[in-house]
Amino acid sequence: SVCPGTTVNLIATSNGNGNFSWAPSAGVQNSNTANATVTPLVTTTYTVTYTDGCNLQATTQVPPFGKSFGKNI
Repeated sequence: SVCPGTTVNLIATSNGNGNFSWAPSAGVQNSNTANATVTPLVTTTYTVTYTDGCNLQATTQVPPFGKSFGKNI
């Protein structure tokens, strides 16, 4: 698990050339890239949305830290 106030990198991947958007964006560095840096002060669920060149979107959530996950978008 990650202690509050600890900086963590969130990384999303795709096979295309599109745009990423992390939410909530408050407290997120590089919120419009695949590699966001967060320093959560409370338990937070982050959502990343990927939009490809055809305007198709895929969204997934990163559960609160301390839980295991593995999800590809």
